[in-house]
Amino acid sequence: MAEVLDKAPLTARAQDDERKSLVRSIAGYLIPRLERPDAPLLVALAGADGVGKSHVMNGLVDAEISPEGAIRPTTTSPVLVASDDGVGGWDELLRRLLSAAPDLQFQVAEAPLTKSVSFVDLPATLDLPANRPVLGLADLVLVVVTPTRYADVTTWDLIAELRSLAIPTWIVMNQVTGVDDPVIADLEQRLRGAGYELPVHPLPSDTQDPVAGLRAQLAFAAGDGRTQLIEPALRDRNARVLDQAAALTVPLGEALVQGEELGAAVDAEYAAAAESVSTLILSDGLGPGAAAALWADVADRLAGVVTRRIGVAAERTATAWRRTREGAAILSHGGHDLWRHPPDTARETRNKLLEWEATLGPMVARHTRRQLNAYKLGQVVAAVKARALGDTGKARRRVRRRLKDGIDPAAAEARRSLAGVATSMVMDDKQRFKLRMGPRPTAEAVAELRTLVASFDVELPAPSLHEEATDA
Repeated sequence: MAEVLDKAPLTARAQDDERKSLVRSIAGYLIPRLERPDAPLLVALAGADGVGKSHVMNGLVDAEISPEGAIRPTTTSPVLVASDDGVGGWDELLRRLLSAAPDLQFQVAEAPLTKSVSFVDLPATLDLPANRPVLGLADLVLVVVTPTRYADVTTWDLIAELRSLAIPTWIVMNQVTGVDDPVIADLEQRLRGAGYELPVHPLPSDTQDPVAGLRAQLAFAAGDGRTQLIEPALRDRNARVLDQAAALTVPLGEALVQGEELGAAVDAEYAAAAESVSTLILSDGLGPGAAAALWADVADRLAGVVTRRIGVAAERTATAWRRTREGAAILSHGGHDLWRHPPDTARETRNKLLEWEATLGPMVARHTRRQLNAYKLGQVVAAVKARALGDTGKARRRVRRRLKDGIDPAAAEARRSLAGVATSMVMDDKQRFKLRMGPRPTAEAVAELRTLVASFDVELPAPSLHEEATDA
């Protein structure tokens, strides 16, 4: 166990984030692209604030789709640009994008390129997590830079993120003086130095249509070059998801085992406490003295017994937790009060016990031979309650005569009901203790993920897209 804990397993929130990322990768990109290899490409335009992403996209579709201006940022939420035919060719595209980005805007552009390419213009990538879900759906990302912004840290963080996600990436150098601009060579050198073999597409500002070359490259990628673009991406992203799933089963499995150990300690100690309270009530009742006393006084004393048993269970559980590294860590972060039940426990227990007395009327009525008036039913209830609490004296004849099977069956049910109320308070405190463990993966979740890993190659193969691409 010590070796497992030394690996610093993911927190429950981190595990949940990893699972969501895994699901997005499989359901959001791999399955739709495998099922529809001929569907329009989804190309995302990303980059730092003010580099001209909207200008590039407007040029590609030859329409004023995304606003351009001096006030930054001009794009504040993702903008999907597609033709009606293009969206119809990939039925789930809009739904999946809206799931990833609820504030998505949709614009129709009937241009030759949008028949085979849909675009999504992203806000400035200063906050990578905000754009990551949309980036994960893209077939290709165009990272737009300028001669004055291509060395920005945010740009290189974005490129590193895209490479880690195995998403095909092109660098678009906007506003260069020409194809021989020295900043292009410098950018290419920087990319190679960082280990990135990425194409750089210059957009010369001295031509009438700066994006003409890029538009032609995208048209080729969506047509004859589709296999060359998508097949390696599917293979790489397949492998990444497989690695991600395999890696996730380890911390999930460890968290499951650790949670089961801690939970077993809680269950054992509180089960013992509940059993002792139940036995106290069910064996011989609370004694003749309790039967003769006011119920409010008896409820006070019984509430004290229950809360003391709760305290013992909590303290013994904390002692068991200290023997494990994770349990000790939980106790060291505000867990030292776990064995001190909340101040309201005694009061809440007493109130629940007082309510028990009010339930006796309907319960006893089920044992009577016929419907009784309030006075006669009250006499029978009083006798049944006294017997349930431990009065061993003989009940009056008229009370016995009013019950179907005598007083003992009704008293036994009343006693079981009282034991249930008392033990329920023990179980409530058990849940309070267990909440300190935080959310834990279920055995079913871990098993399903391991099954996914084992069958991944069968479920999500990396197919050859040559025939489909040719047909497209």
